Amino acid sequence: MCGLIFLSFGGEDVADYDFKTLEDRQKIEKLWEGGRTPKEIPETTGVSVHVVYAKSQKEMAAAQYGISHKKQLQQEELKQSAKELQAIVNTIETQAVNVQSFLKIVRKYTAPT
Repeated sequence: MCGLIFLSFGGEDVADYDFKTLEDRQKIEKLWEGGRTPKEIPETTGVSVHVVYAKSQKEMAAAQYGISHKKQLQQEELKQSAKELQAIVNTIETQAVNVQSFLKIVRKYTAPT
């Protein structure tokens, strides 16, 4: 049998399968980086241990290997920027070839014979 546990939060029912606020997530990340275990974190935050495991698994694995989630995002942004810059370079190189071809034709018809 599978079901969700609903908690009352600010007058609303909120399922206990996600972070309630950004501050919750940041608090969990700080506790993790501070050396707390996934079983200790729910005691401080009130979020279920399943949420800690499910939502922080990627960040936790990255932290274990010395790579922060922020660095991963920066790396992805750099890769995207590199692709965009390469496309610009390719366009400029194509334009340069077109200019060279044009100048060759112009010289052919304007050169003194």
